Amino acid sequence: MEEDINLRQWFAYKFANRLLVEYARVYLESDQEGDRERAHKLLDEALGIFQKIGVKGDIEKVIAKKKLLTA
Repeated sequence: MEEDINLRQWFAYKFANRLLVEYARVYLESDQEGDRERAHKLLDEALGIFQKIGVKGDIEKVIAKKKLLTA
């Protein structure tokens, strides 16, 4: 049972880190109309997953990227 939880957390982490954060980066680099908002939403999703899992380093990285969006 514990292995199932760890595996789910690992998949959630990889999804957030590899997909959500990476797509947010792509949107930020594209800088087309609406891309900042899309990136912000993706980072919010990733942040929620990271907070649920408790990966402090990634939480801090996402918060820093979100600050760039509001600058």
